[in-house]
Amino acid sequence: MKAPEELQRAVESYKGGNGEAFEQVYNLSHKYLYVCIRHIVRDDEAAVDMLQETYLEISRSIGQLNSTEDFLNWAAVIAKRKCYAYMNKSDKYVIFGTGKDEEEQDIIESVADNEAFIPESIMQDKEKSRLIMEIIDGLSDMQRLCVIAYFYNEQTQEEIAEELGIPVNTVKSHINRAKVKIKEEVLTLEREKDTKLYAIIPFMLLYFAKEAQDCEAVPMPDTLSNLIVKPEGDSSEKKGGKLAKLSTKAKLLIGTLVFIGAAAIIGAVIMNATSGNEQPAQQELALVETENTGTETEELLETETVEETELPAESEEEEYKELPISGVYDELREGRDGIIVARSGEKWGLVTYDNEILVPFEYDVACQAPNNDGQTFFGNEGDYRVFDREGNEIFTTDKPIKAVSENVVLWQQLDEREIFLNFGYVKLDGTVLYESDGDDIYRQSGAVGFNENYALFAASDMDEGESEFRMETDGTLMDIFEKRNPLRHPELYAADGTPTAMGGSGTGMDFNSFYPIGACYRGYYVDRGMGFEDTYATFYLYNAEGTEQYRFNMEDFANYAGYSWGNGVNWGVTAFYNNGNYCYSAETVIAIYMGTDEERKYYLIDTAKMEENVTDSAILAEGEYMEISDTTYWLTEQDGMRGYMDHDGNVIATFDDASRFYNAQAMVIEDGYAHFIDEDMNLGEWKIPADSVGGCGEVFVLETPEGQKCFVAPEV
Repeated sequence: MKAPEELQRAVESYKGGNGEAFEQVYNLSHKYLYVCIRHIVRDDEAAVDMLQETYLEISRSIGQLNSTEDFLNWAAVIAKRKCYAYMNKSDKYVIFGTGKDEEEQDIIESVADNEAFIPESIMQDKEKSRLIMEIIDGLSDMQRLCVIAYFYNEQTQEEIAEELGIPVNTVKSHINRAKVKIKEEVLTLEREKDTKLYAIIPFMLLYFAKEAQDCEAVPMPDTLSNLIVKPEGDSSEKKGGKLAKLSTKAKLLIGTLVFIGAAAIIGAVIMNATSGNEQPAQQELALVETENTGTETEELLETETVEETELPAESEEEEYKELPISGVYDELREGRDGIIVARSGEKWGLVTYDNEILVPFEYDVACQAPNNDGQTFFGNEGDYRVFDREGNEIFTTDKPIKAVSENVVLWQQLDEREIFLNFGYVKLDGTVLYESDGDDIYRQSGAVGFNENYALFAASDMDEGESEFRMETDGTLMDIFEKRNPLRHPELYAADGTPTAMGGSGTGMDFNSFYPIGACYRGYYVDRGMGFEDTYATFYLYNAEGTEQYRFNMEDFANYAGYSWGNGVNWGVTAFYNNGNYCYSAETVIAIYMGTDEERKYYLIDTAKMEENVTDSAILAEGEYMEISDTTYWLTEQDGMRGYMDHDGNVIATFDDASRFYNAQAMVIEDGYAHFIDEDMNLGEWKIPADSVGGCGEVFVLETPEGQKCFVAPEV
């Protein structure tokens, strides 16, 4: 859109030095600005004042106008800056508040634009028009700004969001809430006035067009009449500040006001439609202070300069783009470094966050996440493959892969009862580090992948008993079961660790043995006792050197916590994913759950503080949900609120919902809006309406009123 030609000629004349052209500029443009200003400040007297101040600024800054076609848009920017200064001083406007008044707990369902709403005939009834104006003016400040931009200026919601620097969902929320409120008020009007309703969009366009058309001319004040003199020409070299040099908050509000300025122009478009006039396109403009003449004018301009210098300095605006994978796939696992494992239908594949397919969706099984080297694995029966971060195939085998980490593949075969038949460790270059012999595998044996340079596995046969091994990436083996036998059977060893006469060699000593269920993390791992003697439901934590042992028995804890063991009690140890493996402890701390089908409770336990039986000091915390991970803070849930606890179980903060941390960032929901949060528990200014949030590695998945939306954790 561009300014009408007659207005362009007047502006060109005034800019060129013809002071008398100023009155013509005013007469041809002031209605456009007044309608907009009036809706923003909702005060006739204040609107006239803002209009006068706008033209004072136009006069002194006319040299900064680059194109006469853009005059109306440029003037609208000035008008909105004046409104901003006015509203900023008044405590009756709430443009940037806590958000709770605008963004309540529940997102209102979208109101269709084709719903019956208001007839054109209402426009001819002055009393009804007045009532409708009151309805619109009764909207909240942000609702009013978005509605005028959307209907008056016919901007898309995406355009409004981009211009205002806020999420599209926030714009949609404001518009939907405004539409609901308008509809409720109009339905009341219908009942009271016995009117028939039409569609909202035609109503809004008709209403604003009619308002602009009926707008009475505002006589030029004497102060402006004094400006009918030759302007001082191009002031591009005179000092001043650009609109782009504002703080985030100032950018947001002035961006909003710019939109409403353009919104005012739509009234002029319709008003001048019969003459074929067009309006200017919107653009970001630099408004620079200029000098002027006349004592009264200088006084006013001096005041304006003070207002402008109060605007904050420039700061970086937070904005996070929704990932193209949002809502596309049936399941997402954990994303890392720009790639994520996803399921489409019944098949798994690997995609980038931009939804570029790296590994096709052809596989029945897949890993949980890329490992530290960006490697993933996928497979079908008899065909298993490892891929690099670009989706290039780097390893194949006919055996089921369990883990890939530190450039070593762990494969394992199970029978129909999920009992181990065979397993092995093979480097990606094909070098075999270890392969078990199926005839010698005891049914309780198991293996975990490499982490922190160690892999752990148990191998045994009925003749020699079971032994557990710790293997390094070069294939070096240590019989860690034998090394820690003094911990398990101290009665058989002397203080210096040597066997007594009663002792033995450890290997084959008894069948009260273990097998690893967790990979090494921070030097510790979890073993699970076999179903013999006192080891049922028993977990042991060991360090990788085999010199520390901490025991935790679920039955003991159930009795301590008041549960009737064996009477439908559910229990387990939670795990987290790290470098291609599942880990069950953070050093000596584990998170367990205990309860029934109707009720489950979580406990944070430091096994290093356990004695023969459970101690109060060993229970660091309890709640409705808990999980540990490789982060500074861990998730917890208490009284229906999700939040974060430190490693000692102290609750740091709670929210309506919360995700795991990743790269020192997490996402939480407060008052119906999702925010990023740092480890100091500071909420980011950026927010989006959401019902729940979950963490998929560095990808945060939100459930919103519009469906699933994914975002990446910001860099720290």
